[in-house]
Amino acid sequence: MLRRARHYHDHGPRSEKHMPSFLKEVPSEARKEFFKIVHDRKSPRSEVQQRVKAWAEKQGGSVLKDLRNFDAKKKAHFAEIHKNVSLVISQLESAHAKVSVTHCIVFKLYIRPQLSDFGYPVESG
Repeated sequence: MLRRARHYHDHGPRSEKHMPSFLKEVPSEARKEFFKIVHDRKSPRSEVQQRVKAWAEKQGGSVLKDLRNFDAKKKAHFAEIHKNVSLVISQLESAHAKVSVTHCIVFKLYIRPQLSDFGYPVESG
């Protein structure tokens, strides 16, 4: 019997190995409360962020500090991704032109001669 593969990015058990440090320190009930807050798709993002901050303050200890560090690292990571994607996009036109030139060269030097060897009519150009 085949079982469906589980995916945990939205729900289900979470390994502590993959949890941010601020979640590793709290009891499982607090974790459930946290995930209930962040999975609320009906509330505006700003409200969810306020509720997460209030949740972290309620936990005490270094949870709020660890949450802020996690958020800062996440923002830096996405800023780096955005920078890299923007760079790639800015280079697409140049890359396309180079590929087109390479394609023409390959066609003229390798493909066209083989086509004519097999009797296919090939335009010169």
